[in-house]
Amino acid sequence: MEDDSRHHGRAPVRERPEAVAGTAETPVRAFAAALLRRVVGFVRELGVAVWSVLGGVVLVIVVIALLGGFAPAQRAAAELEPLGPGDEYANDQLTVSLSEAAVADDPRVVLDEADVLVTVRMRIRSHDARPLSLTDVFGKTLTLEGADPDELPRMRRVDDGSSMFELQHELAVDVDVSWELPRGTIAPGDAVRVIVSDPFLRQMRVLGDSSYWTGHTPHAVFVLTAHEAAA
Repeated sequence: MEDDSRHHGRAPVRERPEAVAGTAETPVRAFAAALLRRVVGFVRELGVAVWSVLGGVVLVIVVIALLGGFAPAQRAAAELEPLGPGDEYANDQLTVSLSEAAVADDPRVVLDEADVLVTVRMRIRSHDARPLSLTDVFGKTLTLEGADPDELPRMRRVDDGSSMFELQHELAVDVDVSWELPRGTIAPGDAVRVIVSDPFLRQMRVLGDSSYWTGHTPHAVFVLTAHEAAA
């Protein structure tokens, strides 16, 4: 029987190889498969121990970031806003005003005979909804120039002389804050400088509903002239 295509002047239709072998791999698919096999082999060669170490490093980086370890470094105390007696400064943590500073070397009030007692009178009000401790304020937000930031000062109420260890939310209180410094650091007539830094409140909801003040950046400085404390 003759081929009908010759009578109609058409060449026989031939199926393309792609249509027959529809499952054949393209070059792109072959490259992707080879790359995947290499990656899987590399992971297997590293082993569980190496990946555990890498996971630990990532975890440490995350924790440091949450704790503010990558916060910008504090500014140099070169161009701080100057403040004097009676001026008021406020930030997110507190509002404070300093009125006077006194220097005493009376052995009855100084624990170490080699030290002098520098007392700054201030009015302070906390904006923290929680009780604000001395460690949250002094050596961080309020720093006496020349004092060890790790040595907490003593804080007493002006009205009754009682010791205070924390500040209550939005309760303004007049206090005397006293630091012990090496003798010769500050004398009557010298300038007493108290630097004020601005912190921010970091929330730690990942580890529970907790928060803490961090990122303290120096912004202003109170400058008072020290007088000799009354005997």
